[in-house]
Amino acid sequence: MLNTNRLPGTVPTWRRLALCGALAVLLAGCTGLRQRLPFTGPAEAPAPLALRELDIQPGPAMPVGPVPPVVVQLLERNTLVLDLRELPPNGELVLKPLAANWPVRLAFRVQPGRFPLLEVQGARRVQLQVPTDRGTQPLTLPLDPAVHAAGTRELRLRWGGLVP
Repeated sequence: MLNTNRLPGTVPTWRRLALCGALAVLLAGCTGLRQRLPFTGPAEAPAPLALRELDIQPGPAMPVGPVPPVVVQLLERNTLVLDLRELPPNGELVLKPLAANWPVRLAFRVQPGRFPLLEVQGARRVQLQVPTDRGTQPLTLPLDPAVHAAGTRELRLRWGGLVP
């Protein structure tokens, strides 16, 4: 017997309800899945890559202590950043490249107020002022590439109150 209560081409009510229920379950699952996808949400910057590009030795003016100072070398984009925040208030380091050439860009991360002056001596001598009025956030001071030109064998890094 044919059902004459519905028009040709229409879907029965029970099928509509089943289809709506399946769609609701599917959409609810997609919203939970959306949070797990890698391209949703704010992009986080990758952590800097720690490495060893330079041989760092204490200089003659470095105070002798039981533990030598640790200078972390980080690669941020194409700049080798030397983290000087853990150094004593004054001293000296000698930097030499482990490879044949110097990195293209060098920078120093310092803590404002730790020491007022940073001197780098290589092919040229540069004195970098460490500002004391910039709060407590670390600063990154870039180094002019002419200081570590191709023929430079080592860099002498001195810091403290008064660098001669």
